Amino acid sequence: MQSEYLKTFLLESPDVEERYKTKLGLINNVDPFTLNIRDLDNSIHGVPPVTNMDIVSYLVLTSYYTKEQMKCYKSLQWYKYLESGLIVDVGTKEVNGFFVLLGKVKHSLRPKAKPLEVWCIITKDEAISTAHCTCMAGSAEVCSHVGALLFAAEYANRRREEASCTDVLNAWMMPSGSSNIRFTEMLLDIRNASTIKSKPV
Repeated sequence: MQSEYLKTFLLESPDVEERYKTKLGLINNVDPFTLNIRDLDNSIHGVPPVTNMDIVSYLVLTSYYTKEQMKCYKSLQWYKYLESGLIVDVGTKEVNGFFVLLGKVKHSLRPKAKPLEVWCIITKDEAISTAHCTCMAGSAEVCSHVGALLFAAEYANRRREEASCTDVLNAWMMPSGSSNIRFTEMLLDIRNASTIKSKPV
């Protein structure tokens, strides 16, 4: 089944269409944008086992990011999205032996605008195969929104490994006042603290 997004942008760029379909071939031609948020695993246990090095390698080798830029990551746009709490509706689903990681990134200057949709395909051994975003640069497979989603997953993965048995249940809770979206408390940790660390129980 094709998503409305795919049907729309097929008319605009046959080359991008072909590449998009090639990427979907990894996951039995399932278009991640057709997955319902209710069918996704929104718990901390469903987070793909991605590490910082996996993400940096993907961003540097696949995009215009340089090693020097990644060393100064707090100045990059993806970190600002993460820090500002603009990542919402994060979830995962296993398809054909891959993790499909989905999320939405709100516009920083247009809070009422429709959020950008992002998906990443990650192997069980932590390799990031490919990604896509509905932003103008999304077909290049790496953009700030992809980076933000990947590092949100990396932080959640570390949080899961470091959390105590009593802390795990709280790790992905929605903040108060956000009952209409799925958003994790661990992302609030990043926004509210100058350093990334687990909250006390």
